[in-house]
Amino acid sequence: MNEVALVQALDALATSGASEAIRKSGATTLANVAVLSGTIVDDETPTGAVNGTNTDFTLANTPTSGTLVVYEGGRRLLQTTDWTLSGTTLSLTYSPPSGSSIRVSYRYG
Repeated sequence: MNEVALVQALDALATSGASEAIRKSGATTLANVAVLSGTIVDDETPTGAVNGTNTDFTLANTPTSGTLVVYEGGRRLLQTTDWTLSGTTLSLTYSPPSGSSIRVSYRYG
């Protein structure tokens, strides 16, 4: 495939509205570019009480491995340091204070 055809193919993918994204995994060639598929969830509020004692929250779907991003009170949390995931259960390593907001973004399917 020549460079012009590649650019046209990437433009078509970007404007297709399909739930696919191109992610370079530290690669330097297009041979190592992975195409991800699935549904993107952005800014979901997991279920569970934010009351200063609860640490477990439930997501609506099981995220694809490596795609979950978690925010508490607008601060991005670190995996394993601040949270773990088992299926749809998000467990924080601390109890968020009452009134704080928990938000997640991820890909599934």
